[in-house]
Amino acid sequence: MRVYLQPPQPSRGLDRIAHALRRYAPASVEVCEFPRNVDLTVIYAIGRRDHVQRQVEEILSRGKQYAIIQCCLRSTMSPSTFDWVNIWHGAVVVWSYYDLQEAFEFDAAKQFAGCYLLTNFYHAPLGADAQVFKPCDVPKQFTIATSGVSRLQESVRECYLATQAVNGQMFHVGDFTKWFNGDVTFSNGIDDLRLSACYSMCQFVSGLRRTEGFELPAVEGLLCGARPVVFDTPDYRWNYREFAEYVHEGTRAEVVDQLVQLFKAGPRPVSDAELHEARHWFNWERICGEFWNRCLQS
Repeated sequence: MRVYLQPPQPSRGLDRIAHALRRYAPASVEVCEFPRNVDLTVIYAIGRRDHVQRQVEEILSRGKQYAIIQCCLRSTMSPSTFDWVNIWHGAVVVWSYYDLQEAFEFDAAKQFAGCYLLTNFYHAPLGADAQVFKPCDVPKQFTIATSGVSRLQESVRECYLATQAVNGQMFHVGDFTKWFNGDVTFSNGIDDLRLSACYSMCQFVSGLRRTEGFELPAVEGLLCGARPVVFDTPDYRWNYREFAEYVHEGTRAEVVDQLVQLFKAGPRPVSDAELHEARHWFNWERICGEFWNRCLQS
C-alpha cells in the first residue's frame, strides 16, 4: 500500500505524528513523498472542515482511500460532529484522542437525532519516544514547562502569573520573549536531547489548552519526570489518567489561583512504576502499529 502522510503545514506536533507513522509503518506500507498515485492519504483534521471536505472529494474522485487523524473538533469553526460525520464515514480509519463516538452521542441527544455508530473509529492517545524523553539527573530548577504560540489559548499567561506568585521560574518551548519580563527560559529551537534535559529540570509541565487539546509536551515532560497539569475534562482524563494533576477550566484568575495552590504544594514525584506504565500507554510503536493494522484490514 502506497501512502502519503505529510502534514499540511510545519508543526512540531504534526511532524512528530508523521515521523512516528513513518517509523513504525509495516513492510507492506510504502511511504511516498508526493500525494499523487498513492493508495491512501492520511489527512490531519486541524480545523478547516471545508478544506478537508475538498481534499476528501479529490481523493475519492481518483478512486483512492483516506484516513483521518482528528486533531481538533470543538475548537474548529465546525464544532458539531454532524458537520464531520460524512467525512468520517468515508474514511478507512478515524483516529483521535477525543472520544468521537461519545461526542456524536452528545450532539445527537441535544438535537433529538439518531445516533451514528463510528465503526471505523480508533480511540488512542499520541505518543512519545521514551529513548529520547527520559529523566536526567539534574536539579528541578523550573516550576513549570509551557509550550505553544498562544499565550491565552494555551494558558501560558496563567502559568506565568502563577509562577511569578510563588517566586518560581518558567521554561517555555518556543520564543515568547516579547510577552514576559523575566524568569522565563525559552527553548529557541534546541534539539530533543537538550529538550529532554530541560523537561527533567521542571517540576510540572503544562497541557492547559482551553476548549480541547492533547498537548504532546505534557507526555514528553511526563517521561522526563515532570508532572503534567491539564484541564479537568473527560478527554484529558481519558488520555492522562492518573498521570496528571487536574484543574478546573474556569476564568483566567481562577486558573491562576489553582496553579498557585498546586505550585505551593509541590509536585507528586513521578515514580518508576508510573514511568513504566506511561511508556506503555504513550508508546508510539503500539499506537501506530494498531493504526496501520486497521488501515490494512479495511
